[in-house]
Amino acid sequence: MICSLINSSHGLSQIVDQPTRGNSILDIVLCSDVLCCDDVEVLPLISTSDHNTVCFRLCLYFTQQHSPTKESPPRHNFAKAGWESSCNFLAATDWHVVFSDCYTADDLWNAYISVVQQAINKFVPRDKHSRHMFTPCLYPRYPVKFILEPSAF
Repeated sequence: MICSLINSSHGLSQIVDQPTRGNSILDIVLCSDVLCCDDVEVLPLISTSDHNTVCFRLCLYFTQQHSPTKESPPRHNFAKAGWESSCNFLAATDWHVVFSDCYTADDLWNAYISVVQQAINKFVPRDKHSRHMFTPCLYPRYPVKFILEPSAF
């Protein structure tokens, strides 16, 4: 486990402890919980970059919410969202006021997410979901091939 090197007033720790360009650590990974970031490695540079590659693994656990009824609750339909209204809402938000009582990265994140959630609830309609909403994501071939065969590039 890599020890944290820097603790800031926002509750973040820098977890890269090896040089990433020459003898300097220029590429950093900031994390609010060093226990969720494992296997941090500084690897050789890629292509024409003059910085080494930083790889790490996040260990995140999400709780599942189960609906008490057989039918799932309606989901937001982002295809029918009022994007212009949503953008106007977010642009009109006084972010200095929103963040005024925030002292940690978690406080800042929660305040930000609260405003974004308000915009979503206000401008993104809810639809009953159907089986079509569960179609798998298809990714372009290049990234998938890079993930499966990184040595091929």
